[in-house]
Amino acid sequence: MFRLYICLGLVALSFEFENLALNKPAYQQHPYSGPIPSHLTEASNAVDGLHQNLSVWGGQCVYSDDGQQTATLMINLTRIFSINSVVVSYMLGDSPWGPSNEFTSRFLGFSIYVSNTTEKLDGILFFKEHLYNTSTLTSPGWDIGMETHGQYVFYYNERLKGKTYPDDYSTYAYNDICELKVMGCSTPGLYGYNCSIPCPDLNCRNCHTYWGRCWDCKPGYQGYRCEQECDGGHFGERCQSKCGHCANIRQCDNEDGTCLNGCTAGYMGAYCKKECPVGFFGQNCSSECNKTCKDCNNVDGLCDRGCHSGWKGDNCEEKCNTNMYGANCSLLCGNCRGKGQCHHVNGSCLEGCDPGFQGNKCSQECPAGFFGQNCSSECNKACKDCNNVDGLCDRGCHSGWKGDNCGEKCNTNKYGANCDLSCGNCREKGQCHHVNGSCLEGCDPGFQGDKCLQVCGFGYYGLQCLQECSTFCKRSRNCHHVTGFCNDGCKSGWQGNECFEVLSGNAYDTAWQSRFYGMTGALCVTFAIFITYVMFTRKAKNGCFKRNDGKKSTKQKESHYIETYENEAADHGYQEMGEFHSSPAIYYNAE
Repeated sequence: MFRLYICLGLVALSFEFENLALNKPAYQQHPYSGPIPSHLTEASNAVDGLHQNLSVWGGQCVYSDDGQQTATLMINLTRIFSINSVVVSYMLGDSPWGPSNEFTSRFLGFSIYVSNTTEKLDGILFFKEHLYNTSTLTSPGWDIGMETHGQYVFYYNERLKGKTYPDDYSTYAYNDICELKVMGCSTPGLYGYNCSIPCPDLNCRNCHTYWGRCWDCKPGYQGYRCEQECDGGHFGERCQSKCGHCANIRQCDNEDGTCLNGCTAGYMGAYCKKECPVGFFGQNCSSECNKTCKDCNNVDGLCDRGCHSGWKGDNCEEKCNTNMYGANCSLLCGNCRGKGQCHHVNGSCLEGCDPGFQGNKCSQECPAGFFGQNCSSECNKACKDCNNVDGLCDRGCHSGWKGDNCGEKCNTNKYGANCDLSCGNCREKGQCHHVNGSCLEGCDPGFQGDKCLQVCGFGYYGLQCLQECSTFCKRSRNCHHVTGFCNDGCKSGWQGNECFEVLSGNAYDTAWQSRFYGMTGALCVTFAIFITYVMFTRKAKNGCFKRNDGKKSTKQKESHYIETYENEAADHGYQEMGEFHSSPAIYYNAE
């Protein structure tokens, strides 16, 4: 229940207590923004202890801005106090208090809140005016009595849009307060007249201002009469704070929380709430973490956050092994010599590299053209690119070479890439050049060119294609490019593979003689008839016939034809020729 006292002296009992709001910090929601000087309207005027001049010009009242839906004045008591009552004195102005005074309607419907935070709704509604109107509200002062406690006291009024208010209420909300007093005892542990009586309970900090009943225990105590110490690992204000990591959790001081028997492992300080500094752990933080730990657990020293590079294990006491190194031992060693372990931190190979690799970590293959231990051996020049380890030519050989190391030239009449190409007609089937296939010692008879793949040109044959084919071939100089033999036989009157032999008597001569004797016979018959005719004519004239003259003429004719044959034979059998390497021509003279 609250007590209401109409101004004009208020009530004598209220003076038994102190004004807790006097000169305390004060704030208002909507400060006045009009032409009146700010020092005449500011919030601090409500807690200055002055309320004789109740007009806006007196400089003793709060005056808020016009046209606002809400008005709030907050007083900060700076700590929690026992509050007995709240006294409000309203602005009067120059007119008598009553329905005709404009400030009367602004006063209607106000509320008082008490809270331990700056949010009024976090606390309690101490008082709400809802019974009066401008006619029944006969004084601009209120004394609202109700026992409570808190740090922040709020005066609040509202005129919200859309909400219906009684007709006497002002259109907008205002503060317009000349003084707001918060009455109670300022010294903890006292109550009664002039706050001079100690609270009856030993561990009570604030008790009821009238009856002395404890409602606020000292830190570390609890119970109806604050007779119990905090328990269950709690201490302090209302036993709401938890003890730190005390050696015995129930043995922290119930008032200030200090650990009476020291701390558990991993913690330090009077309250045992501080973990061991980085690098230390255990009881009294006296043990040092393994240096290879990133940061060990403050209680047991285990390396919960991992190890520095090159180490492993719960306490990071083991070096990386099994060909691993680095952070979390997650990196694989390179090609260290003999598959040995690399340096556990940086991965360098302490005893060098396996053949075919180089660098501190032996992770780099030998450069192109080198192989083996320390990459000191040079690949065969005939290799396209040799294996970095053993020097074998895994990617093949350059043209003209073969073998695992490309150390063998192409042979068996082969040459070129992979020795896949066959040599041409090199002299006496000799090996051609292993790279380009050229015949180093020339070509077999009948062939020419660097690789001896081309036959002799028309009309030539033999070694270096220097020999000319016979003109007595049936088609002049059409002979075989190797042997020189005429491809289609010989011209008439010639014989032999190369057509350099004149036909013998049994062949050409017999045929010629047959034709000769046939013609001779015919001539003889004709001549005989002619002679007979002449003889008969002469006989007729001379009476005699000369036989011997006719015989002589026949012999001369035969000699003439024989000579003619010999001449023809000579013409057919002789001409200028190139050098011959076949059998010499055989010539027969007609006899």
